[in-house]
Amino acid sequence: MTDLYTFTYTYGNGDLYSGYGFANSGTFATGQTFSPYANQLGLNGFYTITGVLTNYGSSSDVGLVYVSDYFDGDASGQNYTPLYYSQGLASGYIGLGSELDYISGDITGFDDFGRGFYEADAANVSMYTFYYDYGNGDYYSGYVIGSDLDYIVGATYDSGTYTGPTEIGTDGFYQITGEYSLDASFASSLGDVFVTSYVDGDTSGQTYIPYYYSLGFASGSNYLGSEVDYIFGAGTGYDYFGYDYYEADAAGISLYYFTYDYGNGDQYYGYTFASDIAYQVGSSFDSPY
Repeated sequence: MTDLYTFTYTYGNGDLYSGYGFANSGTFATGQTFSPYANQLGLNGFYTITGVLTNYGSSSDVGLVYVSDYFDGDASGQNYTPLYYSQGLASGYIGLGSELDYISGDITGFDDFGRGFYEADAANVSMYTFYYDYGNGDYYSGYVIGSDLDYIVGATYDSGTYTGPTEIGTDGFYQITGEYSLDASFASSLGDVFVTSYVDGDTSGQTYIPYYYSLGFASGSNYLGSEVDYIFGAGTGYDYFGYDYYEADAAGISLYYFTYDYGNGDQYYGYTFASDIAYQVGSSFDSPY
């Protein structure tokens, strides 16, 4: 007689896989657990028999093991359908512990698991949106291409290579604002950082499109902290920013009308060209000379 049993193998690190198999009647009982040996991670993983359906299947099925699901708890946090199961094939042929199958990620490719020993990880491609906040009113926004394991939405980060203050002495930080799945064609862009806008809050109060982004280029190629780009003001020229350090200021050119008052009834009027942050309409001041 033949029984169909269902099982789960738990690694002890958050990963597990589940499936079913066929065995001679009486081989397994629901709730039975056993740990044959330490797994690849050095943990005492274990099998749990989650159900038994007696007198099910034929003698030719005995020994077949099918793995229907793999949960990658320590890496991607995703469920995967194993390769052989997706093809309607068994993962093992001589009983529980003989199973070996694969899960796949766009970045990691196929990774094998099973036999109560081998553990698998999978990673796909994601686009993360972010902003970098200087702490003085300036910030810039953009996106970075990475694996779906690299960043966490809502988390804040320093550069992977620099953790000190910015050039203005503030403790700037990256904030991850969103994550979007991409297909395998974007794997060649891993690490690319695109900065889409820069807000010059402490100087001009204006929003600028960075130079490289305006040309369709990335600002960095080695994840957050590798980006450097430029903003332009007619009064200041190009000023660069990035690397979790450099801050930029920009100013255009404005025409200002003025009145000079001697205080004795005499006045003269005119205009001058200066940066758009040089003067404020309605203000009065002495010459700096």
